[in-house]
Formats: sequence, structure tokens, C-alpha cells
Amino acid sequence: MPIRHTVHESGEFFIATYVGKIAANETIPAYENYYATEKDSFFLNQLVDLSKADLTEISHEELTKLASWSRNLHLERGARKRTAIYVPESNRSAHALVYEFMSEGSLEHVMVFTSKEEAVAWLME
Repeated sequence: MPIRHTVHESGEFFIATYVGKIAANETIPAYENYYATEKDSFFLNQLVDLSKADLTEISHEELTKLASWSRNLHLERGARKRTAIYVPESNRSAHALVYEFMSEGSLEHVMVFTSKEEAVAWLME
């Protein structure tokens, strides 16, 4: 599966690792499946690792759909959390920045980082 979820060894946040070409129809079902089996993880902060992802097939429309789904889910469950999106400078994704912008008004606070260490530090604050 191109999107893998694991809980960080600290137990403070979970990691969504995207690898290879990600199809537009894979993102929401991957999260739905993870949250269905790991219910407690929903309330953890999240690190989205896009360092090995190819997001060229994700359209603005699909990104808008994902942001809306996430915003509604967080509002519905009353979950205030942080999401750090890690994208190395060499793989800088406009999608990550657009998602950060579209998440305004959500209970989920989203930031984009080019350093994994900085992303983890922000999640652990």
C-alpha cells in the first residue's frame, strides 16, 4: 500500500508515510481504514512524510475534497490536533502548501516543513 500509518515510538503522534505514485482515490480510504482499526490514533498529532511520494496525479479538486473531508471529520469528533507535513526541499510539493492553506478554519493545525526534525519537534511541543 502506498500510504502506510504507524504510531511513532514516543506514542505522541502517528506517521502517515506516502511512497511512490499516489492515486487521487487512495488518500481518504487509507485514512478511513486506519482510523477504523486504530481509533485512539485519531486524536494523536500526525506527521505526513511525503519525502518519497509522487503526488502528480492528485488534482486541486481531489486536494479540496481531502481537506474538506478532514476538516469535517475533526469538527465532528472535536479533535484539536497538529499535522506536520514533511517535504524535503528537493521534493517540494505545492500540494502540501495548498493543503496547509485550505485547512484554515479547521480544528487541525497544519504546517509544512522541509526538515523532518523540525516537524517532529513541532509535534512534540
